Amino acid sequence: MTTRTESGSAEPTPESSFLSVLIIDDDDAHLALMRRSLRGQQLLVFVANHPNEALELMQRVKPDVVLIDVHMPDVPGTELLPLLRDLKTKARLVLYSNEPSEALRAHARAVGADGYIEKGQSPAQLVRQLHSILNAM
Repeated sequence: MTTRTESGSAEPTPESSFLSVLIIDDDDAHLALMRRSLRGQQLLVFVANHPNEALELMQRVKPDVVLIDVHMPDVPGTELLPLLRDLKTKARLVLYSNEPSEALRAHARAVGADGYIEKGQSPAQLVRQLHSILNAM
């Protein structure tokens, strides 16, 4: 388990105009796709493929937003979210999934998520949604 940013470096250069995003997903191919897709979107992208790695990164990099995959085998996103919230983070915790389900959106709210985003959006759409979630709080 290694810390990876969108540039591939272990630690980013601090940029106050950049939004920092931690993406938690058990699918390494999806994480690589997200990192490549979000390059050039004024984001510092961190990825974690395991809940333990995510908890460690949350404390170390203090991201602005965390995207948490709903369907992970070890710890589902709906169970990981309260663990991340217990860290007393100021980060917005957002569940995300391939499912466009209203029931899943309602469940995300019920477990304390700051938002729900469907996977598969364009990078520009995703960035707009992330900013919208940040501005709504």
